[in-house]
Amino acid sequence: MRRLLTTIAHFAPLVPYPYQGETVACDLCGGHERVTVCGTDRRLTPLRTVACRSCGLVRTDPMPREDELKEYYARGYRFDYQFAGRRPPRFHRVRAQREAAARLASLAPVLWPGARVLDFGSGSGEFLAAA
Repeated sequence: MRRLLTTIAHFAPLVPYPYQGETVACDLCGGHERVTVCGTDRRLTPLRTVACRSCGLVRTDPMPREDELKEYYARGYRFDYQFAGRRPPRFHRVRAQREAAARLASLAPVLWPGARVLDFGSGSGEFLAAA
């Protein structure tokens, strides 16, 4: 029953993400003071984003627990961000590969053979695969 309700929640607009999470210290500096930056995500789904008052790191608060993240990525992530099932749809993969190639071409002048690349929010990994 819980699994069914979790799945249904992903289809309803403006419904909070189905996790309780926990308030944790800043991962970067260990600080506990934070200021709320926003109360919703880009689709107006309730999600509190905070900035650490000590170092400025921006993060979600409360943070989903490990088991909640695992459940979300297994059941809701692709639908929430790509309106897809377990795999990204073909049009998304093609577009992401095209964008990754363009991004890599713009960075090519400053990348040397063997250079290391860190990609934040790597999505389906197309840029990392191209790099």
